Amino acid sequence: MPKDFKRYILFRTNKYQRRLIIPTVVACLAVLGVTFLLLEYYINSVVMEQGMNSQMLFATVMTVIATVTALLLGILIWSFYLTNKVVGPYSRVIQELDDVISGKKQGSVNARDGDEMFKDLLSRVNVIIERSHKS
Repeated sequence: MPKDFKRYILFRTNKYQRRLIIPTVVACLAVLGVTFLLLEYYINSVVMEQGMNSQMLFATVMTVIATVTALLLGILIWSFYLTNKVVGPYSRVIQELDDVISGKKQGSVNARDGDEMFKDLLSRVNVIIERSHKS
């Protein structure tokens, strides 16, 4: 009976996913830092010189913070989605192929639901596995 693989969307990554996600998180944090520095400059130089009222200042700052946060959160969610669709299945297929090579697993290697990218590759690999078992 094939082992049931469960996907964990957040905080469960393999080494390939971490190579993609960690730089994305660092870049997002850098953008947030630069945004806050620019807001500080804006408040100290532009607002103080022109005498903007506090309500308008608060609305401007909150709009910028909300927009940047939403964009960065979207980028992070997209990177998790992308790595779960591409890199996660890659790692699992490699593990299953290693199990077939070592003899721990007999039979074909199947793709999980949602791993459409690897179905064509696995169908060809399974033909090779079947031919090797026949000879």
